[in-house]
Amino acid sequence: MNDEVTEKVRELIHLSREQGFLTYKDIDKSLPEIANQPEELQNVISIFNNLEIKLLDSNEVDKFKKKKEESEEETARSNQSDMLDDPVRMYLKQMGQVPLLSGKRRLIFPKRIETAESSALKIIYSVSLTANFQLDICKKLIARKSALTELY
Repeated sequence: MNDEVTEKVRELIHLSREQGFLTYKDIDKSLPEIANQPEELQNVISIFNNLEIKLLDSNEVDKFKKKKEESEEETARSNQSDMLDDPVRMYLKQMGQVPLLSGKRRLIFPKRIETAESSALKIIYSVSLTANFQLDICKKLIARKSALTELY
């Protein structure tokens, strides 16, 4: 093949990547000079086949596009169902729907939790039943019968 034909073949390859296919009409328009040379035409077609470029007749284009759209829709559906099957993706998707706390609210909640914990501890320590329990824990810790982590 000469340089002019090679350049036109490259252009056809770029066109096929944009469209996803090539028609025989595209080849005839770009390379009219090799239409009468069966060996050159066969070489060009074998190049396209080696590059896995779909060669279609003009009447097959609509069917190919429709089939491609259906396969893309099916892929999108399967990806969506895969996402729902994956617990991490499902968790992240659900977390993305929950609004985040503002800066002011992030400070309010820990203070409320701390206040509630200290109130609960005051109530627990005010009951006389817990005094004996606390003494038992202290005796176990002093005698090293139990570790502090085991007592919780």
